[in-house]
Amino acid sequence: MGGIFSSTNSTAQISGMLQELERTRMEREIALAQLQERRRIAFKLAEEREKFNWIACGGGLVVVLSALSSFHHKNLLHVIPIFPMASFIGYKAHFCYGDQLKKISESSAHILEESVDSLVPLPPTLADVRHRSNQLKEEESLANF
Repeated sequence: MGGIFSSTNSTAQISGMLQELERTRMEREIALAQLQERRRIAFKLAEEREKFNWIACGGGLVVVLSALSSFHHKNLLHVIPIFPMASFIGYKAHFCYGDQLKKISESSAHILEESVDSLVPLPPTLADVRHRSNQLKEEESLANF
């Protein structure tokens, strides 16, 4: 009789150990996925900062040349490129050195919490499939006449 209880007890121990191993494996997978996502974001930010150096130089040159051209030709239309260039450079600077990534993350979390049900369509139910099947049968029978 002692053998039956010991095999049941060892089975429970093995089951508990397997559950603990699975929990540990899942925790490690989640940690690895989070680490990979953080590295991807860091790489993207570093890439954008490198691009920003070139964008700022080119944009600064456009602004200076537009201002000089406007002054030289006494025509205010030559300053028009300054406004979109300044807004683009400002946007990129805010992305690279500001808190734009944080704002985007907060906004996406808010959207997920508030309205994800209206954004993602629900999968078809069994009733929907049956209704559509009946519609197709009716259309088929009408087409045969």
